Amino acid sequence: MMRKMLYCLLLALCLPGLVLGQTFGDISGEVRDQSGAVVGGVTITLSNVGTNATRSTQSNDDGIYTFPALQPGQYVLKAEKQGFKTFNRSGIAVEVQLSARINIEMQVGSVSESIEVSAQAALLQSENATVGRGFSSCRWPDATRSTWWRWRRT
Repeated sequence: MMRKMLYCLLLALCLPGLVLGQTFGDISGEVRDQSGAVVGGVTITLSNVGTNATRSTQSNDDGIYTFPALQPGQYVLKAEKQGFKTFNRSGIAVEVQLSARINIEMQVGSVSESIEVSAQAALLQSENATVGRGFSSCRWPDATRSTWWRWRRT
């Protein structure tokens, strides 16, 4: 009996973490210059278009950066470092369980100059073969029975 209660307690503690962990995506990539050399110490800012929430990080000595646990939505990425033009990329869509890899190519120039990437390429999920799907309010009705029946009939 005690063993069953212990299993139930462990399940109750672990299950919410597993369910909640499935609702985020992440973005990572490498920062390189025009010659292909890695660039460390680049300040990278990621802004959520819908909520205006902003997160910043710096690329490490190997030019790698990462933004883990991102809410699904549209994002804008900005990278800047002294001696390089500012890099901007908009239209980045983060979906549930999507691990997007966005590599940045910094061009030599002054900070007052900027490069904006507006063409949107498909985001490559190179970490695994999992495909996430976004949730739509029209697909997930309220929990009330009457709302569910109205939704089902349409």
